[in-house]
Amino acid sequence: MFTGYEIGYKIKTGRILMKDTDDNPVARAYRLFLGDVNEQRESWDQTAVLVAVRGTTPWWTWSRPATTRSARMV
Repeated sequence: MFTGYEIGYKIKTGRILMKDTDDNPVARAYRLFLGDVNEQRESWDQTAVLVAVRGTTPWWTWSRPATTRSARMV
């Protein structure tokens, strides 16, 4: 399963969660990753986890099987 650029770049996460207490491991992870800046990040990984846990409905539908390519450093 792959959530591409067109999905994750529109969904921003982090800002609201960062305001939670240190007891919340997700909030702490965002603070450690983003530092003290009050910004949000694109959500490619989070959308993949959401589909893995809850399925695609009602947000998305499955597309036909395909292959992906990534750029390589030369």
